[in-house]
Amino acid sequence: MAFRLPPKSTLTASISHPFLCFLSSPSLNLPKLEPSNEADNLSQILLTHHNPFHSMESSLQIHGVSLSPFLLHQTLLRLQHSSKIALSFFLFSKSLPPPPSPFISTTSYNLVIDILGKVRQFDVVWQLILEIDQSDISPDSSTFMILVRRLIAAGFTHQAIRAYDDMGSFVTAGIDTDSDNHSQNDLFRFCFLLDTLCKYGYVKVACVVYGLGEPKIVAQM
Repeated sequence: MAFRLPPKSTLTASISHPFLCFLSSPSLNLPKLEPSNEADNLSQILLTHHNPFHSMESSLQIHGVSLSPFLLHQTLLRLQHSSKIALSFFLFSKSLPPPPSPFISTTSYNLVIDILGKVRQFDVVWQLILEIDQSDISPDSSTFMILVRRLIAAGFTHQAIRAYDDMGSFVTAGIDTDSDNHSQNDLFRFCFLLDTLCKYGYVKVACVVYGLGEPKIVAQM
């Protein structure tokens, strides 16, 4: 008798309702696009005048741009379809004194990682993750969930699972010491991995991952 894998609906039905609410949120703690004339103008300046052979600083100084974390995030969101310019702007912002730049946070790194992941620049993404890990900022769960989602969307399911497994070696800051909350966070991340695999059509892979998942996690689903 041939072995038949369960359909996505069967896999998803085994996850309790509170966790399905988590899966319905694709934000991953990333900022959303908000109205900002400053960000509109700055993104247009960068798109129009960006030259990889000249300093970005001179162009911004000429236009009297004064950065803030909000302006950085909103500008990156407006540059999400121009990954090279977005990365150059991020690197410029990171170089601003006093070091470390007051404008750079895990959130700004995550935005750039998401932008680069869309165009499959995963080598650069890993360089940024290693860079965060060696700084005072540190990556968070969203950093790796963004990477996992972009890897799966690109068809790199094995790399996505390895990135998921590597998360515990990097994400240490902010881990809840309460065992119940820690277990719930583990479950949320595991559910996210399964849900993302299913959303992109890799149901068989999701079933294998589910079958090989940690018993203490699967038992809660």
